Amino acid sequence: MLAMLITGYALTGYMEETMWRGVVLRVLRPTGTMQAVLIGSLLCGAAHLSNIMFRESAALVAAQALGSFCGGIGYAALRLQTNAIWPVTALHMAGDLIASIGALPKIPTLVTHDVIMLAIGLYLLRRNNNYTIDSAS
Repeated sequence: MLAMLITGYALTGYMEETMWRGVVLRVLRPTGTMQAVLIGSLLCGAAHLSNIMFRESAALVAAQALGSFCGGIGYAALRLQTNAIWPVTALHMAGDLIASIGALPKIPTLVTHDVIMLAIGLYLLRRNNNYTIDSAS
């Protein structure tokens, strides 16, 4: 079961980070760093709204979308800071995995993770707004 969770969260982290903090962030980057981060994170959050097809609670799906937006800001800022996709992919996977198998309740753990990512992202973006994205990363 643990191997299945690790594999699933690794694939989810890889796919989401490659898409949102790889492709989308790079495409939006010419609009400016802050705009690219915010629009990319908003699109990532909006993409999670499709989970309404798999969950009974619209409020839970809306919270997940908001969390994906907030966490996405942090992931994008870290992506820009490190100029690499793998650290944010590993962090995404670890956050999801810890929430799933940890001793703490899943939803509060995910919310805490997203709030921390948002705070880190806003700090990094405020500190340095002159990021570049190397196409080799």
